[in-house]
Amino acid sequence: MKKGKYDIKNIKRQHTIIDGALPILEEISQIKGIKRVIPSKIHSIGAVQAKMKKILPNVNYHSPTLKITREVLGGFKLSINNGVALQEVIVTANTQKKSEVRYKIEDLIFYKFGKFLK
Repeated sequence: MKKGKYDIKNIKRQHTIIDGALPILEEISQIKGIKRVIPSKIHSIGAVQAKMKKILPNVNYHSPTLKITREVLGGFKLSINNGVALQEVIVTANTQKKSEVRYKIEDLIFYKFGKFLK
């Protein structure tokens, strides 16, 4: 596959990546069957939701959480949330190994965060 000018270790680096999420994305990019990891723009969580976060003191605003939001034609859409910002990540995978790749990503999420995030 031809690498783009922003690609480093199969991760597109055109946009900024949420703090603390890059090591997780690098681990995901190393999974066999994954072609590319493409983060989108970072979106701030609305003011109302940010106020709600103040009510929940046990939320860690600096550690990102990751979850698979949906399956798309060429792979998966992931969501990274650090309590203040949200970023979607598209992971492209070989179509023959798509289910195997999904299980490996879920295992990685479980290993990193200790629970499945739905």
